[in-house]
Amino acid sequence: MTAENEVESLVDDIPTLQPTCDKGNSEINRVNEMVQFSQSLQDKTEFDMAEWLMMMTGTQNDTLQGLGTKIAFALQKHSTSWTLAIAASFYWRAAGDSRKALDCMWQSLENTPKDMQDILLVNLASFLNSQNYFYEALEVTQIALSISPDFIINHYVLANLYASLGDFETAASFYKSSLELDPNFEPAITKLRVMLCFLLYEDKRSEMEEILRNIL
Repeated sequence: MTAENEVESLVDDIPTLQPTCDKGNSEINRVNEMVQFSQSLQDKTEFDMAEWLMMMTGTQNDTLQGLGTKIAFALQKHSTSWTLAIAASFYWRAAGDSRKALDCMWQSLENTPKDMQDILLVNLASFLNSQNYFYEALEVTQIALSISPDFIINHYVLANLYASLGDFETAASFYKSSLELDPNFEPAITKLRVMLCFLLYEDKRSEMEEILRNIL
C-alpha cells in the first residue's frame, strides 16, 4: 500500500498546509462502538510514524511539515483516496494529534474497498495499541483477520498483541500460523522462539518479560 503516485512534488513557495479529514460515518458498527473513547485520547508523538510515512509516499528526504503539505494538496485533488487518508493519519500520529489521526482513519474507512479494509483496520489496531487500548486493538485485528485470513501481517499483529497481554500460548499459535503462510518470515521466527522460552521457563518470567519489551 503506497500513496506515492498521488503525492506530487511542490515548488518551494507553496504555503505550508496540514491535511484535514472528515471523520465520516462508517457502517462498521462494531468498530464505531469501540471508539467512544475518542474524546479521551492522549496526544502523543509517534516518531516512528514519520519513517513509515516517508516509505509510503516515496519521499525519503522530506521534513514532516513538507510531507504534511504534500498530503494536504493531494487530498484536495483526491478527496476520496483511502491511501491518502491513511497517510494523513500517519502524519497526525507523527505530529502528536491523536484526534485528527483518528478522523483520518475514519475517512479512509469510508472509502477503502471491502477487500482492502483489513489494511486500514491493522493500522487502526496499531493506533489503539499505542493508546493502551489493548483489548480494542485485539478485537479490531480479529476483524481484519476475518476479512483477509491469508494475509500474514494480520496473524503477526495478533500474535504481538496476545504477547503484550501475556497470553503466550495464543501468541505462539499466531506466530506459528504466520509461519505457515511464510516459513521464512524472520520476525515471526524470532518472536516464536521467545514465546517458546516463556512457556518453557515460567520460573524466569520477569527476565523473559524484559526481553519481550525490547523486541515488541
